[in-house]
Amino acid sequence: GKKVGFRKITHNNAQSMDAEHAYVDNSMLLDGKLYFVSAEDNRLNVQIRDFNSGKLLHEYSAGRDDSITFKNTPIIQEGSFYHPGARELGKTRQLLRKMVSGNAVLLATREDSGRVSLTIGAWQMMQRSGGFGAGPMMPGAPVFMSPGVYFRSSNVRSSRFKMQLDSATLQYVPGDISADIGDRIEQYTDKISIPPQGENLFTNDGKYIYAFYNRDEHKIMLTSF
Repeated sequence: GKKVGFRKITHNNAQSMDAEHAYVDNSMLLDGKLYFVSAEDNRLNVQIRDFNSGKLLHEYSAGRDDSITFKNTPIIQEGSFYHPGARELGKTRQLLRKMVSGNAVLLATREDSGRVSLTIGAWQMMQRSGGFGAGPMMPGAPVFMSPGVYFRSSNVRSSRFKMQLDSATLQYVPGDISADIGDRIEQYTDKISIPPQGENLFTNDGKYIYAFYNRDEHKIMLTSF
């Protein structure tokens, strides 16, 4: 019985989406502000708008041959078949290539300092063909099988960097960035075997609740951060 409304917020690249033009975007709402990222072959763009009015509050942009002057961390890629483990991408165009060939990532979180942390990047599901064998196939998504068992699985390749903003002015704040909830979960689960798609994250009373399946102990676990 409730009434709902509809309105359209047009971002700078919305008109350039067509079959001939490589383009991806993503957005996230946090504290009444709409954080938005878009990527094309030649440009990375970040916008913050007032959600209620649609007014543009701040914008950051970098061309494919430019340095990203508003990042606080290197661009890190994980999950590549040819480069196991994490490696640094030194060029903006490398990140743009990953974004337009996959999916854009944007995660906005509050830091304990009161600043806003943005994780910006790309992710892509890497399919692996089925086969027979045993042991882990790729870093980050081990699949342990008995000999003679047929398996089919996939892995996620991700590339991202982090930037921090003053929550009041939305100005870029250079320097070291504190660990966010993703970093804390990664550190917490470093020695824990968790199957693909065997985890989730939600909030309750202002706290993050992390739920996961511990494959070693055969238990569903919940912990708060």
